[in-house]
Amino acid sequence: VAPEPTAERNFETLQAAERDRRRVRFDYTDKNGAKTQRRVDPYGFIVSNGRIYLVAYDHARSDMRVFAVDNVDAIAIQPQTFERPADFNLEAYGAHSVSGVRQSADLTDVTVRFSPVVAKAASAASVARDRRIELQDYGAVEITYRVADPLEIVRWSLSWGTEGEVVAP
Repeated sequence: VAPEPTAERNFETLQAAERDRRRVRFDYTDKNGAKTQRRVDPYGFIVSNGRIYLVAYDHARSDMRVFAVDNVDAIAIQPQTFERPADFNLEAYGAHSVSGVRQSADLTDVTVRFSPVVAKAASAASVARDRRIELQDYGAVEITYRVADPLEIVRWSLSWGTEGEVVAP
């Protein structure tokens, strides 16, 4: 599915602002349909499930936030420039999240047992970076994922039908 021309233009504008280290102002519609205006320093982008997300420092909230680019509208590049913190690491920011966009200080281990039929495919699936794979005697695998949102792994494991079973927590 090709991105909407508006979303593509918005991504190009945000990408230029990130490259030039320029603050941006835009209207944002969250997942509940609430509209807000944001002033942010764009630090980088994460792609997850076919969507592009902007990782940015939100000045009104004095914290990092993640925005779905296709929910951004009326972008205005501001004259202010910014410096990204030297210790900011985009990959580390999204590392403990299945979708790459959830953040939490608390990580949870979720263990899923996959049958021998799908063991190889499940082991190859890069659903979470932080994981431990244990081969079982009968050809199955148990994969323990360390994630910020356990429900993401539970929902994902349901896609394997009866070949995958959440065994912990």
